[in-house]
Amino acid sequence: MNFYALLEDKQPYSRVGEFRGQTVPVGSLNTPNALGLHDMAGNVWEWCHDWYDAGYYAQSAGATNPSGPGSGQFRCVRGGSWNYYPPYCQAAFRFIRIPYFRSFRYGFRLLRH
Repeated sequence: MNFYALLEDKQPYSRVGEFRGQTVPVGSLNTPNALGLHDMAGNVWEWCHDWYDAGYYAQSAGATNPSGPGSGQFRCVRGGSWNYYPPYCQAAFRFIRIPYFRSFRYGFRLLRH
């Protein structure tokens, strides 16, 4: 992963690693997650197609791969960024942004179904 992992910020739940201080090219970290996917946590926040609703996942408990509400004001981003701490750099952590927000810390991943 590529995230803010300096020794002075070490927490019981985190690990220490190289803090690169910038994004890195896709595929350069070479360590897949438990699903075999590369670069899914850290590096850049990834925009999701899902609209954000704070209570949606509680309402859809037990659903397989809930896709979020059909509309909304905010989109979800996931995965954290190179300048965030470890708790934010996981696919399960979601954050909200207005759809037209721009930053070099945000990107997207193209998928084919």
